[in-house]
Amino acid sequence: MIALFLYRVIFVLLTPFLVVWFWIRLLKGKENKNRFCERLGHPKKPRPQGKLIWMHGASVGECLSMLPLIHRLLELDESLHIMVTSGTTSSASLMAKRLPERAFHHYLPVDVLGATARLIRHFKPQAVYWFESEFWPTTLLAFKSAKVPLILLNGRISDKSFARWQKYPKVIKKMLSCFTLTLGQSEEDRRRLEVLGSLDTACVGNI
Repeated sequence: MIALFLYRVIFVLLTPFLVVWFWIRLLKGKENKNRFCERLGHPKKPRPQGKLIWMHGASVGECLSMLPLIHRLLELDESLHIMVTSGTTSSASLMAKRLPERAFHHYLPVDVLGATARLIRHFKPQAVYWFESEFWPTTLLAFKSAKVPLILLNGRISDKSFARWQKYPKVIKKMLSCFTLTLGQSEEDRRRLEVLGSLDTACVGNI
């Protein structure tokens, strides 16, 4: 895919500017200086023993929505650990207060080649649950390359996003091919995911 290739090349070329951008965010209090390395895919925590599921949400809303599922999964399997990733300091602070034992937070790495791959190699997740409809190409392709089952939960495709993605059918189909399963919030979301190229879709309601 030429478009995805160009996207990844541009992101690599922009890496020095991304570092400057992150420093500006640090000065504004939008990044955690003690955990800056996590944004580049360098984990500070050792991998816990046993099984590990990786859950990702963009910010506070998505992270809150996954809490009941986290509690239930940990109740069902005493050998399970859960890593939650997000991209904002507010969600990181929230998760630090709300996550139960055997669950922890890690910042989602920036979408550049190698960053997510390092995290996958370190934590070796059994599966990834994606709680948002922002698709980061390099990150999603890293999961596919590592053959980690990737499931979209609570997927929502707005009218605007649906219209935009229909202009780039090959790109969105490639990204959706990274998901083992996509679950829409509504039957309409499920239908849109299918139209855009998802191979296995279902609707189980809004989590």
